[in-house]
Amino acid sequence: MQTSSRETLAVYTVINTPEGGEIRLRIGSGQRNDDSSLTVQLDAVPINGKLEIRRYLPPDRVRRLGMPGTAGVAV
Repeated sequence: MQTSSRETLAVYTVINTPEGGEIRLRIGSGQRNDDSSLTVQLDAVPINGKLEIRRYLPPDRVRRLGMPGTAGVAV
């Protein structure tokens, strides 16, 4: 089993703002397994039940890309 080639994932919950926007708050991380399943470790549980799992990007790269809805991302 190769662990070094596994892609690191970031787990977010999406919070709707009163202005109609969205904020993504990082609440965990994950990895893809050899059988294409996911292993996820949550550090918090979203009260809205919504999870968004994305490829991990360092915080400076998220800001440079200007990803929509990531202004409030806590990483």
